[in-house]
Amino acid sequence: MDGYTIFPQPIALASAWDPALVQEVYESIALEASAMGFHMVLSPNADIVRDARFGRMHENYGEDTYLTARLAVAAVKGLQGERTVDGHIQGPHVAATCKHFAGYGQIDRGKNFDYVRMTRREFFDDILPPFAAAIDEAGLMCIMPSHCDIDGIACHGNRYLLHDLLRGQ
Repeated sequence: MDGYTIFPQPIALASAWDPALVQEVYESIALEASAMGFHMVLSPNADIVRDARFGRMHENYGEDTYLTARLAVAAVKGLQGERTVDGHIQGPHVAATCKHFAGYGQIDRGKNFDYVRMTRREFFDDILPPFAAAIDEAGLMCIMPSHCDIDGIACHGNRYLLHDLLRGQ
């Protein structure tokens, strides 16, 4: 393979409000990544981003929980394709990694790697649904923890977030 295809950033893809298009784009990405020898990609972002100061806003699908959930599911399905009965990826596809679990797009003042201030209700009603949809509807294989902290606990070491919530619920 001599090169690779360049697609619009996720925030631009989101403006089409077209999950079928997103699935097609990510399937193309999977085919090219697989041809280059990759087995996993660090995509898609399932973060909800509502602060334009956040320097990584372009990596996300925007501020709408429903749209982000639909596009995250489409992206995961495109990347992973249909799985075998025992859960393995078939053909030229790759494992998807939804990130950043959870709340990264809500960091204070848009500062990368900062802390998050949000209510419990906002966390469960707005932030978690795209991750849940990617897992439940698309069989997401990987999750990357957020780089931020919630209630003073770094997400990478947050037992409640990673063990109780992610694995338990």
